[in-house]
Amino acid sequence: QLLGTNWGNVRFKPPPRVDSSIGWRVEFRSPEVQLTDFENAAVVAVIRLLVEVMVEERWDLTIPVSQCDQNDVASASRCSASQGKFWFRESLSGGGAVQQRLLQDIFAGEGGVFTRCRAWLARRREAGTCSAEAEERLGRYMTLFERRAEGSLPTPASFLRERLGRHPDYSGDGVLPVSFVRELCSFASTVNSPDQP
Repeated sequence: QLLGTNWGNVRFKPPPRVDSSIGWRVEFRSPEVQLTDFENAAVVAVIRLLVEVMVEERWDLTIPVSQCDQNDVASASRCSASQGKFWFRESLSGGGAVQQRLLQDIFAGEGGVFTRCRAWLARRREAGTCSAEAEERLGRYMTLFERRAEGSLPTPASFLRERLGRHPDYSGDGVLPVSFVRELCSFASTVNSPDQP
């Protein structure tokens, strides 16, 4: 009996019973908690936006499981967000080849994921079902991920590695000095302070 299947990025959940009204489900597996409230809000809001657009426009994001596994391996490489290539459909409308692409192209290229989300939001605003404020806020959230994909903004991992590398008590042995952990906790508290812009 198939009760569910887990991958690192999604969980496939069939109905609990044959006569159930619940239906088939796919659950997104979001990344770990981010450093700032803005980043956490961006992850949640963009996933919600993607779900709405994918369902309405009936995107075809299927790729072979072996290529999904290769994407998981590629994502673990240093600088993969800005330099790695990932298997992804050439066209979200179905058909077309599955090819390796940079995240920057997947997000913001012609027919890219965020390009289509922005067009979808603009249509909703024109129809009066989305406020200009919501469209602008979601645009800022997508820009966060686009900037990381193009390399103009470091990923949290790159940011932390660079900060650790500059720390005077770090000896390069992979052991985090207590002073660094204290400073990082203080920084995390400060960066999320209401006084910060």
